[in-house]
Amino acid sequence: MKTDLDMVTLILTLLIFGCPPPAVVMAFKIDERTLSDWLDKAGERM
Repeated sequence: MKTDLDMVTLILTLLIFGCPPPAVVMAFKIDERTLSDWLDKAGERM
């Protein structure tokens, strides 16, 4: 993974607590496909 693990953890935490994905994409300037990949990978580990 190219992104710092702390950043990924922060973003996933925001999403889990209800932050809208478009807001995360805009605030952190990440691609929505990247965000989707992170969510898929996080779900595999739960």
